[in-house]
Amino acid sequence: MKKANVIEIVNSLDITSFKERRENLDSRINTKYLYVFKPLIRLTDEYGSTLNHIYVKICELNNNILVVSIHQDDN
Repeated sequence: MKKANVIEIVNSLDITSFKERRENLDSRINTKYLYVFKPLIRLTDEYGSTLNHIYVKICELNNNILVVSIHQDDN
């Protein structure tokens, strides 16, 4: 996934794609909560354009937003 695509996806997050706030269990990330979003995004590959749900996990760290993971949702 290209950096421009990640920025576009993160900028598109809103309350309608928010799914849950969960406690952070990863000790490498110094934050209490992770926020999960599952927006519906149009992705384009060599076969054309499709609508896909993307799984995005973010957190707030030192007054910044950190993207913890972003990938196509399997569910």
